Order: sequence, then structure tokens, then C-alpha cells
Amino acid sequence: MELLRVLSMLFIILNHVVSLSGVLDGVTLNGNIMVSLFFLLGGKFGTNVFVIIGLYFLVDKKRFDSQKIVRLWLQTLFYLLALNLLDTVVFSSKISWQTWVKSFLPILGRSYWFASSYMILLLLMPVLNRLYEKWNIRLVHVLVGMFVFSVLPTVTFNGRLLGNSTFVKIVFKLLMFGPAWFSFLYMLIRYLKPRMKMLSGGVKLYGLLLFVGSYGFMFLVEIWMYQKGVQGNVFMRNNYSTIRDMSSFPCLTAAFGLFLLFENLHIPQNKWINQMASNTFGIYLLHNHETTIPIFWRGIFALDAMVQTKGYVPYSVALTIGIFIVGCAVENIRKKMERLILNRSKFGVFCHKIDTTINKRFYGT
Repeated sequence: MELLRVLSMLFIILNHVVSLSGVLDGVTLNGNIMVSLFFLLGGKFGTNVFVIIGLYFLVDKKRFDSQKIVRLWLQTLFYLLALNLLDTVVFSSKISWQTWVKSFLPILGRSYWFASSYMILLLLMPVLNRLYEKWNIRLVHVLVGMFVFSVLPTVTFNGRLLGNSTFVKIVFKLLMFGPAWFSFLYMLIRYLKPRMKMLSGGVKLYGLLLFVGSYGFMFLVEIWMYQKGVQGNVFMRNNYSTIRDMSSFPCLTAAFGLFLLFENLHIPQNKWINQMASNTFGIYLLHNHETTIPIFWRGIFALDAMVQTKGYVPYSVALTIGIFIVGCAVENIRKKMERLILNRSKFGVFCHKIDTTINKRFYGT
């Protein structure tokens, strides 16, 4: 699972190589663009895998854990403030006061949509667990949820085929993104986990086939729609990447297939893999900061200029590895600072009081 966590973050970074650098801005389909489209698939796919791994362990914890939420907020705050200062001092960027205020509001500020959404999920866990326990026919609820949250957005291109009304835009934005999607995944994994354990031989093969088939299908659809878009089809140009969205049914099945494959692999413990995996969320925060994106991705990295050269693919891979290495170093420093600060505070006692109150209310313990 830790190795898969590392791989999922590599998928996400490769997506950002494309999505944050503008390499697909109206460029005719060629070899480098096909590789870019392959990289592009990894973003929401990797996010789904990353969330599924966390939820796989989270669904067994029947207690509210405020420390986890506070630590996640402190981790997010560290990168927001550090990168704001970097942009201001080193690159002379003008950071608005609104951006500084948002940095201290991890949920409402949504400077990092993933961190905000995951914190909301952790806050909602007692309610989701209570709701799940009240379900009588759980399979029906899961299937309905699958249709509403995944199948419907997929076949309607996230609602775009249903018109441009404000209602459609709001509903599909909420359905396909953030806390609502994470909550659906939580209920889905809670339903599937005990049933996954009952699966017999051949699971690794099933997982591999599900991953390859779903990922390959997304890739072919994306290439076909991108080519039509370049040729002048406005709908295709505007929607070629919807097949890779988090709520896309093939994106979900691809993520679950890869998870199923790795869940049934037997790899010896490796401290280096575990160490890298523990740094993955920090790596995500480091390379995806909103004010740093134009400075690095469209400036220093200059990927939009590299995309027409033979060195684009090795450069992209080397950049991804470099980001991962730097991210590991920075996150190790941050964790040492966190331990130094929290070990000298009454942080644990305060969180324990909150947890006791909420767990008595929802779990009776």
C-alpha cells in the first residue's frame, strides 16, 4: 500500500507537468502530445488511488480523531506560509492580503482543494458512519450512489449535455468534486472492504485487467476527442479531458483495479518505501501552491517551450523525480519542526477532550 501511495503521487505530479504548464494549449497531436495526454490521465486517477488507500485504513477506525485534522491543517498551513514567503522574498511576487488570510483558513480558504475536502471528510466521518449503520439494503444504496456520483456525470460529460443552467452547473460541480465525492468513496470502500477479503484466487489478475482496460479506454477516448477538438470540434475541444475526471466511471474502476492489484501483492517491508510514502502529501502541497504555479511551471520549468523538442519526455520524468526528492527533504524538515512544537504543548490533551465528547455522542464510547 505504501508503494502504491508513492506511485499515485508520481501519477499526480506527471499530470501537473501537463495541466499546470499549458503544454496542451491548442497544439496539434504528435508523439509528445500523446505522451502528455497519457500523463494528463494520472491526475484525478492518482487522486482517487491516493484517497482509496487512506479510506481503506480509515473505515476501520470507529472513533473521531481531531488530532489527525489539526495535524493536517498545520501541515497545510506550513506550506502555504512558506511558499507565500518564498514567492514574496525570492521572486518579488505580490501576494494579496486575501491570499494571506486564506492561508489560515484551510477549509473555507480552499487554497488546496484536496486538503480542504479531506478535512471536511474527516469531520463528516461520525455522521457517515451513523448513516451507514442505518442502511438496511446497503447494496441498493451503493448502486444508487454509483449511478448518481459516477455513471451520470460520465455519460453527460459532467452535466454539459443537460444544458447550461445554474442548477446543472452547481449540482454537477458538487457531485463530481471534493467532499461529496470523497464521502461517496468512503461509503463505497466501507461496503467493499469486507467483501474484498472474501475474494479468492486470481484477484491480482482481475485487478490488473480492470486497471489496464479502464485506463486504456480513457486514453483512447481522450486522444480521439483531443484530435477532433484540434480539427475544430468545439465540444470535443472543451470536454476531451472529462473522461479522466475523478467521478468518471472508468477513472474510478481503473483506480480500484490498481488498488486491488497492489492489495494482493506481497512485498517485504522496506523502510525507504515507507519513508517516501509518509512524505507524499507534503510533496503534493509543495508543488501545487496557487501563487507558485505561474512562477515555476510556466516560468522556470518552461515546459510549454520544451513540448516541441525531443527532450520533452526525459525532461518531464527528471523533473517529476526532482520534485519528489526535494519534496521528501522539505517534508522531513517540516515533520521535525512539528514534533518539536507539539511535544512541548498541551495539544494532545486538548484534542483528547474533543474526541471524548464527539465519540460519546456518536459511538457511545
